[in-house]
Amino acid sequence: MYRFKLTCALLILSLYGASAMANNANHLKVSKHIANELITALTSQDYQEIKRFTDRNISQQNRDNLGLDRYSNYLAAESHFHGGLDFHSIVVVDNGPSSIDSNVLVKSKNTELWYSLSLSLTEQAPHKISRIRLNTTDAPSGLAAPSSFDDAGAAQKLGHYIDKLSAAGTFSGAVLVAKGDQVLVAKATGLASKRFGVANNIDTRFNLGSMNKMFTSVAILRLVQDGKLKLDDYLATVLAVEGLDKRFSQIQIQHLLSHSSGIGRLSCEQGEVSVVKSIADCEQALSQVELNFTPGTNYRYSNDGMLILGLVIERISGQHYDQYIKKNIYDVAGMSDTASLDLQFPVSNAAIGYSYYGKAQSWRNNLFIHDKKGGPAGGGYSTVKDLYQFSRALLDYKLLNKQLTTQALTIKKQFNSTRYGFGFGIWQQQQQRVVGHNGSFPGVSSQLNMYLDSGYTVVVLSNHSFGADPIITKVDQLFGL
Repeated sequence: MYRFKLTCALLILSLYGASAMANNANHLKVSKHIANELITALTSQDYQEIKRFTDRNISQQNRDNLGLDRYSNYLAAESHFHGGLDFHSIVVVDNGPSSIDSNVLVKSKNTELWYSLSLSLTEQAPHKISRIRLNTTDAPSGLAAPSSFDDAGAAQKLGHYIDKLSAAGTFSGAVLVAKGDQVLVAKATGLASKRFGVANNIDTRFNLGSMNKMFTSVAILRLVQDGKLKLDDYLATVLAVEGLDKRFSQIQIQHLLSHSSGIGRLSCEQGEVSVVKSIADCEQALSQVELNFTPGTNYRYSNDGMLILGLVIERISGQHYDQYIKKNIYDVAGMSDTASLDLQFPVSNAAIGYSYYGKAQSWRNNLFIHDKKGGPAGGGYSTVKDLYQFSRALLDYKLLNKQLTTQALTIKKQFNSTRYGFGFGIWQQQQQRVVGHNGSFPGVSSQLNMYLDSGYTVVVLSNHSFGADPIITKVDQLFGL
């Protein structure tokens, strides 16, 4: 009897294993088929073909959320950016209860970089795409290009690479690479205005996107340093706002700095001088806001949390946000070309942002979809030289003392953050610490990386969507970062 039961059990396990293997093989086949269709559509650079692919293969939920045209335009922008993708290999990484997840290794024609195309399909047939992500990755074994250059050789090769991307229409902007006090690369390319054919230059001001969060956070910490504010002060006390959500009273200033406040969506009309048009109306909206989680227990990136810190700066300092930031950050660091430009008025040497609009097969500027003026959460303008000045002033403790600078540049694990401090992203790369911030919006792609152990600083500002990403990757490769 025992042998009979054991035999039956082994037979069941064998059948289950065979079934699982067959299931995995089928999932691999389905994933590879859809991946190849996607790559073919993207490589075609034909909007109508991309739209037909989207119509056939994107899940209904995604189509309901974004709409067919919007999703098609997103894929068309990726298509134009890469100019074609070459398939290398695919592996199914997870057969979950609700999706089939695979990683597809591809190479971009324009950037000449390798990418991991993460593809999620609905588990039930007919299988549809529920998620697409495209991120740079390491080259497959044996295909990595040589990357051991001295600084001069790396700088020369980077210059050629920037020119190549610019010629392909992939990059427009400015790049600065420095080691300590020595600037190794300072180069601008592309057009600040495609309408009037005005070229970018090394002093052109570019939209920063979310990089302004660094300035807002340093400003708050400056108030802490001056004894006018404490990190564990409660927001409700500082702004004298009583929230309907019972957890609102638990929000501390340090929670807002680290994106762990739980603050949900906040609607406040932008002001022309102050951060908001009406502080009273914004505080009323704040009192009604719902929290996504208990403050200090989770990390969730929040533009609105940084907007609130802008109000705190105005309340505590008695100055408008722009005035305080200029006096205590821009002037101290020597950032003479950095400002929250008001785009209602003529501004000098400022690049217009462009994203590729597949439906029209043309570039489209972002002036009609962007806020008229930047603020505490993002949207200000700066130059690569000014951001380099900011990095030097920050790391030389000219903006904050050593204790608060260290706090800003330390991951807030106590708030369940894995890559963020106070207003700065923080990560490990090639056994060294890197801090900085990025910015992203249609027609905006920016990045400041400060390599704390090797002393390099990299600033990339682009007025093309996605533009900064391949430059940052190539800098890391060439300079061994």
